Amino acid sequence: EKGIDVIDSYTNFVTLSLPEEKNSSKIAQELLKKGMIVRDLSSYGLNAIRVTIGTSVQNDRFFELTDPLL
Repeated sequence: EKGIDVIDSYTNFVTLSLPEEKNSSKIAQELLKKGMIVRDLSSYGLNAIRVTIGTSVQNDRFFELTDPLL
């Protein structure tokens, strides 16, 4: 629905590949301002963020914070 692809992972994090009109660096900075740390992967040539899987409360907070950004 939002044009986000999830890159397969066998670890405790997921990588969200964002559509062109979204900027991973800006999204990572906005989340940081709200106390949520994600890894911006633009330095790897990807318009993507890496998100560690947390507790259900932490995951819910991630979705709450990213809903207006994504």
